[in-house]
Amino acid sequence: GMVQGRELVVLQDSSVAADAYVRRRIDAHARKWGLWNTMSLAPEALSTISPTSTGSAVHGAGLWCTDGLRVRFASSNGASGYAAESRILADGESPALASKADRSVALSALVLQGPGRFDIEALVAAHAPQHVVLAPTMELASRRYVRRWCEEHAIHCHDVRRQGAFILDIDPHAR
Repeated sequence: GMVQGRELVVLQDSSVAADAYVRRRIDAHARKWGLWNTMSLAPEALSTISPTSTGSAVHGAGLWCTDGLRVRFASSNGASGYAAESRILADGESPALASKADRSVALSALVLQGPGRFDIEALVAAHAPQHVVLAPTMELASRRYVRRWCEEHAIHCHDVRRQGAFILDIDPHAR
């Protein structure tokens, strides 16, 4: 999920959103953090070509961003929308959408997901992420390779399967 101000946007598909246990856990986190609004975002929304928004989060073309935070989602089959990123940056429906996807804001995290092999060197060279996050859907051999590569290149790597949820605390005013 992504917290911005007093709202939480949770990335989850409809089957997870309908799960009562998951709903209670999300509500408990929202209460703990003093949040007023919780919204769900389907993973498919990240792959749309045109930028859209859910609360203060802007998403599309494999990118999920808000003030001071940019997260890129990549799958091994190349379905991450790299070529479409220029569209989310160039023709946002409003200046607010375009400003949130601004390339001058560093890529906070690169989330690798799905089975298959990743060219981590090319991905890091193209996006220069501060963090690499390994989704639970990655295969064991791929996650081992990426973890080792990140360790050798001094890039923070978080394996959700081993370490649980990735929480990145940012202060949008500290730029």
